[in-house]
Amino acid sequence: MQIQHRPGVQHRNADALSRIPCKQCGYHSGLEKETETKDQYDTKIQKNDHDLKIVTKWVETDERPDYKDISDKGFFLRSLWNQWNNLELRDGLIYRRFEDPATKIVKMQAIIPLSERKKVLQFSHDDKCSAHLGIHKTLAKIRQSYYWPGLQNDVRTYINGCDKCAKRKSPQKSKRAPMALVEANGPMERIATDILGELPETESGNKYILVVSDYYTKWTESFAMPNMEAKTVAKIIVEEVIVRFGVPHWIHSDQGRQFESLLFQEMCCILNIKKTRTTPYHPKSD
Repeated sequence: MQIQHRPGVQHRNADALSRIPCKQCGYHSGLEKETETKDQYDTKIQKNDHDLKIVTKWVETDERPDYKDISDKGFFLRSLWNQWNNLELRDGLIYRRFEDPATKIVKMQAIIPLSERKKVLQFSHDDKCSAHLGIHKTLAKIRQSYYWPGLQNDVRTYINGCDKCAKRKSPQKSKRAPMALVEANGPMERIATDILGELPETESGNKYILVVSDYYTKWTESFAMPNMEAKTVAKIIVEEVIVRFGVPHWIHSDQGRQFESLLFQEMCCILNIKKTRTTPYHPKSD
C-alpha cells in the first residue's frame, strides 16, 4: 500500500468524521456579523451623559465659557475646558486630539464618561486578547481610541487591584539600605541597655530588670529594679556600670520614656556619652 499526501483543498470526498466540529475548541462554521461598530458604540455612550452634552454644546457653538462659570462643575468639565484647543466634534462625537510622543502621530480619542470607564478598562486589560497587560501597555492600548481625565491614575489603580495579576506576578521587592554591623573597638566602648518586665514582685519589691550588654565582649549584666523611672535607670547605670567599667562612648537603647527623658539626656551630656536609639519599626535592634 502506498500513501500519498493530498492537500485539504483538493479533498472532495472527505468523510464527516475528519471534519467534525469540536465544540471545546470553539469551532465556528460561519462568520459572525458584527452587531455594533466602534462609532455606534461611541455615540451610544456619549449621547446620554450630562457633562458631555455640555461640552458638545461648547464645541458646536465654538464658544468657550469663562472659567468662573465652570469652576464649580467638577474635575471632568474643568479638565476638558483646559484642553479646549484639542477638542473636536465629528459626526456628533467629542474627540480629543492626541499626539503620540513616540511616533508623533496624531490620534483622535473619543471622550469616555464615568459610567463607561470600567467597561473600557475591563476590555483593555481583562479580555482574552488583552492578556492582562501591564500599566504602560494597557494605557497605550486605551489611548489608541479613548480618553478621559485621570485616565493614567485609573489604569494604575485598576491593574494594581487585579486579582489575577496579583496571583501571577511576583511582588516587587522594596528597596532597603544595606545592613551594616555596629562595630566596637574595645571593651565598654559601646553598650546597649533594655528593660525586662513587668514581672511578679519579689520580696525586695523589685518588678523590673535592667539589662546592660557590651558590644565588644558581649558581657551582660542584669540589675533588679522596683520601677522603671528615668531616675532609677540612670542611678543604676552610673553606680553599677560606669563606676565599675568606666564611661562608655555610646549608649544604645529603644525609645522608652526613661531613656528619652530629660534626666537621661543630661546624664549623657555631662559624661560626654553619645546616645543612640532604635528605629520605631525595629525596636529589637538594641
